[in-house]
Amino acid sequence: MFLSQCYTIPMKERVLLSVFTPILVISSFVFLYTSIRTNTIPFNTDEMYWISTARIIPLLLNKRFNDPTWKEYYGFTNFNGAKYVFGIGLALFGHNEEAIQQARIAPYTYYTWKQYDGTMFPTDHMVFQILIDARIISALFTSCSAGLMVILGYLLFNNVIIACSAGIVLSLHPITTYIGTHAYADSIFLSFILLSLICIIIFFMNLSNTKTRMYVIYIHSFIFAYLISIKINGLLIMFSFIFLLIWLMTTGISRQLIRYYIVVICTTFCLTFVFFLLLHPNLFFFPSYSLLQMLSDRVAITKYHVSLFFIQNPDHVTLSLTQKIHSLITHLAPPWVAPLFIGGALYTGIQAQTSKKKQLPILYIYIILMGCAVLSGTLVYVVFDEQRYFVPLLPFFVLISVSWLSIFKTSFFFRSILKRFSNMRN
Repeated sequence: MFLSQCYTIPMKERVLLSVFTPILVISSFVFLYTSIRTNTIPFNTDEMYWISTARIIPLLLNKRFNDPTWKEYYGFTNFNGAKYVFGIGLALFGHNEEAIQQARIAPYTYYTWKQYDGTMFPTDHMVFQILIDARIISALFTSCSAGLMVILGYLLFNNVIIACSAGIVLSLHPITTYIGTHAYADSIFLSFILLSLICIIIFFMNLSNTKTRMYVIYIHSFIFAYLISIKINGLLIMFSFIFLLIWLMTTGISRQLIRYYIVVICTTFCLTFVFFLLLHPNLFFFPSYSLLQMLSDRVAITKYHVSLFFIQNPDHVTLSLTQKIHSLITHLAPPWVAPLFIGGALYTGIQAQTSKKKQLPILYIYIILMGCAVLSGTLVYVVFDEQRYFVPLLPFFVLISVSWLSIFKTSFFFRSILKRFSNMRN
């Protein structure tokens, strides 16, 4: 519905989007679900870690606020966003606290399940069903991300071809299929990244509508808070948005708009922090274990893992810029996607340099600038050669990969479909 508020969508395009988007979401889920149910996905010990964090829901419901688990000790140091999702999801599947505790608690989730790492998890094991159900939760969020990608593509380009292509490319990308078939927080993370980008686009589309833009700021601040609560590198998305607003204030815009952007930045910071605190009641249960201590522990754990993997598997660690770029290209640009991205990057660069700059939507330029900021942060943040660490870059990569399709007119697309349909009837 909100698409029609942002654009006057022709009826044919509205029908196609209304039909294509749910079909894409359902087909993506069926593909991921089939892979999960047939147990053809190698197990990773991190999956048991995320399953173990689902215990947060029983602790809250039973008002066990003094449980030492809340202290987030050694390897359990992650914020609460994905824990709520896995906790509620596994509860809906009928798993109680006793079943969740079978996954153990970090760091024992690593040492207990290490023997199965990289293999198909045994179907007769007592925790097999909870693993499958946790993977289904990931598959659900990943398939919804494909639908969100369609919406984001249409908001940016007002082009059905690009919107549908963006959804397809995202759903088939190796990173997407990987996180969608494992019980990782990254699938939830991807959904909230896309929700955040959609809110940013709607924010810029409604600069002249005071009531709507304030609602968007409130909603967006909550999404930012939840995004950071899922994974700390969600800060990359938030800071890239702030960077964009600061850059816009240097481009000669009116003083009124500059003042408004300053208000937006301050309001976003404050509301995000308030929502973040509300999502983390454990900061009040254990005030001695502060937010700064949690962040410090997260850094310490990362350093420990780097030193551990550097001994066990040096190729898994990416400390130099060259290693990080190689890892980025390997995971983000598989052979079938690389030509699309190269074509999109060339098209974007050429259009940006020509006199016909209107062919590139200004909102697309904004998103690409945000993507550059996220890229810079990712190259600093990533220390392991794992594809899921590049999830924050995935939406930007997909948008560039399909941008060159704007050379095809949507009206021509519909005429071709109608012509083929008429020939089939005859």
